[in-house]
Amino acid sequence: MESDHHQAVSKPIIRNGYKFQFEFNGLSFRAGGSSVSGKEAVYVNDELVSSKRSQSTLSEHEFSVDGNNYKLEFEVLDKSKGELACRLYCEDKLVKLFASHPKRLFFTKPLFGISVIVALLIHDDIITSLSLSHVFSFMAVLLAIEVIYPMRHIWIMELEV
Repeated sequence: MESDHHQAVSKPIIRNGYKFQFEFNGLSFRAGGSSVSGKEAVYVNDELVSSKRSQSTLSEHEFSVDGNNYKLEFEVLDKSKGELACRLYCEDKLVKLFASHPKRLFFTKPLFGISVIVALLIHDDIITSLSLSHVFSFMAVLLAIEVIYPMRHIWIMELEV
């Protein structure tokens, strides 16, 4: 069951990767990775406890802190949507579960709509100070930005275990 706790990732661009921050057992955990390079790192109380590169759909980090054995897993749930799960186990018991849910921002969509309106006004000779080729060039740039570098905001949801 989903809880009401939603935490936004600090950088809203998926290219920067994923970052999960949470508290457990009086410890501060920070874990994340890059979906591009595959580099992953796990910090406890700002101390690096595990790091590696992984391109698999399931990645595990095992470490010990204060006499407790922990395992942190990253699992790709849906590669096409960029959905990812993060699980923390303490002494082989699941204690924390998070799921990421990227949402596309479409910041170019309103600009594209305005460009269509301007193109129609130019075509009907209502606007004469701008050429149609300039508007089409602008629209092509907007489309390229949306395809090549889609902006996403990633929501991290803590789920009940």
